[in-house]
Amino acid sequence: MTYMEELIDFPDGHHFKAPQFFLLATPDCYFVYDATDAEEGLLSAGETLEEVYHGLKEWRWAESSEDPWDLVEEEGCGDPSFPIYHRNENGNFENWAVGARREEYPGKARPGLLQSLCDVVFGNPQQ
Repeated sequence: MTYMEELIDFPDGHHFKAPQFFLLATPDCYFVYDATDAEEGLLSAGETLEEVYHGLKEWRWAESSEDPWDLVEEEGCGDPSFPIYHRNENGNFENWAVGARREEYPGKARPGLLQSLCDVVFGNPQQ
């Protein structure tokens, strides 16, 4: 996931995958929002980042876990909509998230930093 303003900095061949997990926090607790298709929901992941790390390693976010994280009951909240950027054939991007406005964002207005780095690393220097 990235900011819309940074899309022009990604190499032409880069395609974004839909986000799956989001780390959220309050002063007292960490949460993981599972945005995968089958399991969508907010999970209480622990009081420290270490607990979150071990919980992710142990697949505590999965329903099949022997010790799954608790699902936070959401009242009065609609489903969150996280951006899912898709590159169109013309090089521009669209946000394909449910409920998002269908408008295009610039793809490659100029060679961006990431494109320049990829060119150097992969031996495609721009003339």
